[in-house]
Formats: sequence, structure tokens, C-alpha cells
Amino acid sequence: MHKLERKNIILDKVNKNRFIETKDLLIYLEDIGINESTARRDLKELESENKILLSFGAITSKVYDQYEIARTEKAKKNVDKKEQIAIKAVELLEYEDIIYCAPGTTIENFVKLINKKIKLIVTNSFPVFLEAWKNKNVIDVFLIGGIFKEKSQVFFSRDIKKYIEGIKFSKTFFSCISCDKEGNIYDDFAPESNLLKEALKKSQKNILLIDSTKLLDYGINLVCNVSEICHVITDYESKTCIDKLNWNTNIIYGGKNE
Repeated sequence: MHKLERKNIILDKVNKNRFIETKDLLIYLEDIGINESTARRDLKELESENKILLSFGAITSKVYDQYEIARTEKAKKNVDKKEQIAIKAVELLEYEDIIYCAPGTTIENFVKLINKKIKLIVTNSFPVFLEAWKNKNVIDVFLIGGIFKEKSQVFFSRDIKKYIEGIKFSKTFFSCISCDKEGNIYDDFAPESNLLKEALKKSQKNILLIDSTKLLDYGINLVCNVSEICHVITDYESKTCIDKLNWNTNIIYGGKNE
């Protein structure tokens, strides 16, 4: 097989997943006739061409990353909706909660508005960490480390479980890239969604914060279904749409027409 063809096969696989463990990629390539030593040489060349990022035991697509919207751009969109949702989310907090906060500009708004004493916030988002650190009502904040994604300003790692092992969360607050009509919730980056899935398992209550622009669309990585969480908090513009759906969860609407 020609080197160019091999490299295209590797890129297609990595770009499709955005992030893949090296051992899984090597198994896949071995099955289609590309041996490990050849694959590793091709991977080195792809890294030198700035198309992938090689880290310990994992590979991240840099081609896909070119199309990712930077967090600073996301923060400028739907500002009113995000604030309405954040206000409602704060109302669900209880004294000395231990909470996991996933990345997202809506979550950042929520953390900024926290007005009750929170024992601990755990997050892998640097902006969420900063908002928690500045909020006098947050007693402690733990930032999960790993490889830093500059555009989204989050950390990710292969060793997901070890970071939150032994922690039980009162609540998990998270956002998403999209939610389809069946109530399936999607994220766009596998390592982040894997960490979120672990947090959801360890949480007594799980709360989705989603604005109306993210409804009735599909995503890459399925996180869970709305039937598996306690509350969906959204802006009032979602009501007409959601009323037509048979979602088995509690819907909370923010905004002046609530």
C-alpha cells in the first residue's frame, strides 16, 4: 500500500473520532494490513505536517480542530438565553452541595451566579474553574488536568476515572452540542463526553442546561437520554417545540414568559 494511501486511512480514522487511543488505532490498522512499525512512522509524519497531535497513548485530530468554534466566539452567542437558564439552575442548588460542572459557556454563567455556599466544584474547564475561584460562595474548586485544548479551554486525559474516583456528587450540571427529538443528548468530543458519563454515574441528580438553538439536531458522541436525568433547563423559546415531544423528565423554563 502506498504511503499516501496509508496516511489518508489514518487521517480518516482519527478525524472521524477526533481522539483515539494509539493501541486502538494500531489494532484497526493491523486488521487492514498496516503493521505497527509502518503505522508509527506514518503517525510521526502526520504530526510533523501538523495534522495530528501525538500524546502519551493517544492521538488527537488537528484537522478537525480547525473547524471547532473557539470558546470566546461561543460566549458571544445567545447571551440572554444562557443567563435565563443559569438563573434557573442556581435555584436548584442546596447548601454545601458537591457538584461537577462540565465545560460550556452556559455553565460558566451558572457558576458565576452561584449564591449559596457550595462545598466543592469539580471541573475540567479552565474558564469554569476561574469563575468558581472568583465566587466567594464556592469553598473549594478542583480542576482536572491533562492535555489542554486551547480553543475550548478544557483539559482531557485517557485516565478519566482516576480523577473522580471516590467522589460522590450531589449534582452534575452540564450542557451539550445538541439534543435530538428522541431526547438523545450529544457532545462533540469523545474524551470530554467520557468524563461526563463518569460524573453522571456518580451524581445524585443530573441537570442539563440547553438553549433553544441546540434542539432537534444530532451530534457525534451520545452522552445519555433526557429520561436518564432529573431536569432539563432551557429558555422559553423551547417550549413550543418541547411540548410536542414525549420527553420523560422535568422541564424548567427560564425567561420573562415563564
